[in-house]
Order: sequence, then C-alpha cells, then structure tokens
Amino acid sequence: MIRSVVNQMRQREPTGRLVFDLPVNASALPGDLVLENNDTIYVPPRPVTVGVFGAVPTPASFAYADGRQIRDYVELAGGIQKLGDKGEIFVVRANGTVLSEGRDTLKAKALPGDLVFVPVDANRGEFWARLRDITGSLFGGLVGLASIQAIVE
Repeated sequence: MIRSVVNQMRQREPTGRLVFDLPVNASALPGDLVLENNDTIYVPPRPVTVGVFGAVPTPASFAYADGRQIRDYVELAGGIQKLGDKGEIFVVRANGTVLSEGRDTLKAKALPGDLVFVPVDANRGEFWARLRDITGSLFGGLVGLASIQAIVE
C-alpha cells in the first residue's frame, strides 16, 4: 500500500502553487514577490471559525474570538477525553502550516481557520493488555502444575 501511495505521488505534476503568510492588515504584496506572465493571485475568504476534532466529547467548529488560545477552543468542545493524547495535539493552520509543540500547543494563540486535532493515545491500553497476558500465562502455568501434582498423588 505504501508503495502505491509513493508511486502516485511520483506521478503527480507540481501545481506551481506558492503559499505565503500575509498579515491581515497588509495593504500590499511583499516587495520581494516576483510575478510572471499568467500568474494568478488568489486571496481566499477570511475564515471565521476554529474547528476542534478527535478525542473531545463534542467535536465542532466554534466562532473565532480574538485573544483566545487553543486551550479555550478545546474546552468549548468539552475538554480532552481520558483516551486523548495531550502530548500529541496538533493544529493545522488556514495557510496549511502545522503547529505541533506537544503540550505547549494548547498555550498557542488560536487563529481564524485553525483545525485542532486531539489524537487518541494509542498506548493507553497497552499496560492492561500486557498485565492480562501475563496473568493469563501465570494462571495457565499454575493450573498445569496443579494438574501434574494431582496426577502424581
């Protein structure tokens, strides 16, 4: 499957798309931006929401309010569920960049169009699964020893 994805990516032609940050209050394009014939400038509409998805009780998009942190929007979604991985939360910004700073991601300033994802902690049940396997093996061994002892007597 991975080879299939890699082959598909190799066959794709680059679009020539250039994405860059432009401050909200900018009145002109950056001076070092070089335009060529047939270039097109597209300014998308300004997003007005912040989405929170993943291991939260009520995933949804919330109206953006200036000055809020990522943590505030996660709380609006009901907080992080027990199975959520606080250390792996990441944000996909409207410009396509990804913010992934572990637990510090929650302290980052939220921006319009952010998509916050709280992943499930894949290792959460690992301890209990191992404990179950170990106790099952020990129990099986003890039953075997008891059977041998019963036969010998």
